[in-house]
Amino acid sequence: MGKPSFVLIFSDQQRWDSLGCYGNVFTHTPHLDRFAKAGVRFDACVTPWPLCTPARASLWTGLYPHAHGITGNVYDARDALAERREPSPTLFERLASAGYRNGYVGKWHLGSERPQGIDDWDSFNSLGGHWVDADEGGTETVYRPEAEIDKALAFLRASEADSAPFSLTISLYPPHDPFTAPPEAFAHYRGKGIPFAGYYAAVTAVDSVVGRLLDAIENHPRRDDIVVLYFSDHGESFFYRCHISHKRTCHEEAIRVPLIIGGGRNHVSGEHTVAMPVNLVDVTPTLCDLAGAPCEPGIHGRSLAPWLRGRSPADWRTDSYVQNIRPRAQEIISLDPLDVRVVGPFAERCIRTSEWKLVLSDGGAHALYDLVADPEEELDLYGAPRADEHNRYRNIPDTSDVVRGLAQRLVERAAAIGDDLGVRLAEKALSAPIAAHDWGPAPAETE
Repeated sequence: MGKPSFVLIFSDQQRWDSLGCYGNVFTHTPHLDRFAKAGVRFDACVTPWPLCTPARASLWTGLYPHAHGITGNVYDARDALAERREPSPTLFERLASAGYRNGYVGKWHLGSERPQGIDDWDSFNSLGGHWVDADEGGTETVYRPEAEIDKALAFLRASEADSAPFSLTISLYPPHDPFTAPPEAFAHYRGKGIPFAGYYAAVTAVDSVVGRLLDAIENHPRRDDIVVLYFSDHGESFFYRCHISHKRTCHEEAIRVPLIIGGGRNHVSGEHTVAMPVNLVDVTPTLCDLAGAPCEPGIHGRSLAPWLRGRSPADWRTDSYVQNIRPRAQEIISLDPLDVRVVGPFAERCIRTSEWKLVLSDGGAHALYDLVADPEEELDLYGAPRADEHNRYRNIPDTSDVVRGLAQRLVERAAAIGDDLGVRLAEKALSAPIAAHDWGPAPAETE
């Protein structure tokens, strides 16, 4: 048994419930479903920040955004990771120091230059589109994921002649909007009345190219030492909650992402699921653990390697911690469609258990959701019971003890990673009366 190699397949803006293996009954994802059945499926994985660039920076550093300082999308930087607030090595630098050759194909979204630690680089920053036109070097217009998988396959073929361990990341732009896909992917949804069929067609198209890659790995001479990860940076809400953004919220559809780890039979004991909460910041320490690469204790993530070996750590976390800046948006305050305010932007901190979610905001618009009784998060219970014109809270039990318990958890999680804002928000919530946010009077109508 040699050192493991790693293939990281990375979709963009893919909500956790868009795959059949996560319970979706109408999506067509046979390759990923098969991969999940044979591997380890993590059912409660969240992003550290529901936005592309901050999540990616956290993924490659193992740190939350408050520490690395990248809290917005990057479009004009040269190398955002090199310019970040916290200068610890990235995953690629750590693997390189352990003798790995690192390849990267696809969307980067952290600058225009090749970052340290990556040897084979074929990437673009962002806004590259889903299709590669002939004037970009090809002979015909092709779906970008197909072209990127071709490059990934070439990397894998070259690795067959070399015994050195490697990592290969394939960062696919879909299913991120504009929700395009080849006709054969759309065929699974056309005429069936499925909302956002373009999004799910893109999911199916991604599944198709992933199938090509998984087949190639299965035929690789070192297949038993190639560990494969499939995940996304954040989810997609389709503007469901009237926010200006289809991410950048702490709702389930924005923060929960798929995470499946399989392959590498010498290193992964598959065919099981993990219900405990995990986070994308856990990816860097996991791969460093498997590779024997350096990873200092101050990193925020934890290694998932015990789960991959079929063991359950006794001291594993029981909650998820998420950071966010909610953008300026129109917010519907009541069932009256004219009762709308423009609010934000607000910094938020979220603590999520299997039963409850608490979101604390520096704008005072805190929220509490019962994830068991209300998994769609339709009814904000912060400050309940309380009076309102529709009597939605008349029979709701007092939730103040739940809020205080979650806020105490949030203090502890924030303090452990040096997130001063999280500590302040939680301590303020613990010391102040727990009441629903006062939005103030509606603006006066003008002629």
